[in-house]
Amino acid sequence: MKTVVFAKYSNDRADEFAICTEILKDENGKKSIRKRPVEKEGIHHVQGVYENYLKLKRQYQNVFGVAACQMEAQAAAFEFVKGTALSAILENYIEQGEKDRIEELVRDYCNRITSIEPKAIFHVTEEFRKVFGDATFEKEQSSAAEITDIDLIFENIMIDAESWKVIDYEWSFAFLIPEKFVIYRSILYWFLKQNVSQLFTWQELMELVSITEEEEEKFRKMEANFQKYVIGGKIPVRDMTEYLGTKAIPFSAVLHPETEAKDRMQVYYNSGKGFSEQNSYFIPHTDEGEMEEIRIPVSENEKEVRFDPSMGKCVVYIESIQDSNGKKTAIKWCNGRWLSKQSIFFEEEDPQILVEIEKGISYLEIKCMVAATTALITELSDVTKFYDYGKVKKTAEERKNEIEELNEQIVQYEEKQKQGIIRLEEQGRQIDEMRKLIMIREDELMYHKNGLWYRFKNKLRNWKNRILHRNR
Repeated sequence: MKTVVFAKYSNDRADEFAICTEILKDENGKKSIRKRPVEKEGIHHVQGVYENYLKLKRQYQNVFGVAACQMEAQAAAFEFVKGTALSAILENYIEQGEKDRIEELVRDYCNRITSIEPKAIFHVTEEFRKVFGDATFEKEQSSAAEITDIDLIFENIMIDAESWKVIDYEWSFAFLIPEKFVIYRSILYWFLKQNVSQLFTWQELMELVSITEEEEEKFRKMEANFQKYVIGGKIPVRDMTEYLGTKAIPFSAVLHPETEAKDRMQVYYNSGKGFSEQNSYFIPHTDEGEMEEIRIPVSENEKEVRFDPSMGKCVVYIESIQDSNGKKTAIKWCNGRWLSKQSIFFEEEDPQILVEIEKGISYLEIKCMVAATTALITELSDVTKFYDYGKVKKTAEERKNEIEELNEQIVQYEEKQKQGIIRLEEQGRQIDEMRKLIMIREDELMYHKNGLWYRFKNKLRNWKNRILHRNR
């Protein structure tokens, strides 16, 4: 007899896709996986998973192994695959800062995806349009397999020695889908779930897997349409806060309202046994946006200090971190996204900043200000996932410089005309061309300046300047 030891309900989907995934164990301790429909409308979807297995097993035979599947009544039963998830291997490399090994493994993954045969040139079909909407790509960039598992994300691939095995292929489709879309989704969900941003920007990852900005934009729309297809008319729990327009309250605040009533910071110490709640303490915030000076005492036993600037999502401006010897101390790691050399956006509910402790110091002093304003956080949430501020800023500055150079050239041509050095019609034609180019560059400059990144940077700069001025 098998016993359920774990169950996960994916019931925030349309009824025809709602399932329950279970891990079972028999009397001998052998584990297996089962996916069963939650609603009767989902029976066809679960049966389709078994049909996917039969097709993918043939198509992937030279690239990936596929977890065995069979139907048991109205449920799909899978073998329990042993090994290490590709996502776990990459996470370990991230923690070790092994950027080269990450790039090598990601390239290996991409090579496997692009080597799947047989394939054809992608074109939009009615089946594709129903799930992903319309999309067109350059022919040389749009190879597609006969059946595609779009959910070949890193956590769905188990590696044992040299063997790569796919453990979940629920979202497979027997119509043409660009193979690069599979790669895009894997990078997207890896980037969102792990601390990849401490080693790579989003743009660097797109360059690593050879996805252009145009392709990225189309894939983003495809993914949005796919999510709409999956949920039908339902509103997933993850979107409920935004839909209702209310604040999310941590469960701890319900259990202990007397301690969670006011946002606060928390300091953890690591003496070689890791961080724990027992070895931590809280620091109350001053009013939001005030520049705060926090002195954290340390002893000889401490190896690291973890500084949590807030109990939820926030933006932190760090003016300085220095030790008791007056030496500047660098941040070793954080789980936020750097917006500038001193500003970090934390979109997780548990923001963390890690600092390594040098021997012989008695305290750390941190000067910072923290903003947890809901409006500011909401405006940032979608932007920081995909855009590289440095790249946008550089492009805008290049356009500005081009405009200045063109205006200087026009002045020079007009001066030459006065001196009779060049013919009038030649001068007029060249000036007209320059002015047309200036109009194009001004439009491009306006686009970048009005983009979300520039709007946010101005907002953050104004916020920071206002607080600094107030504290003088």
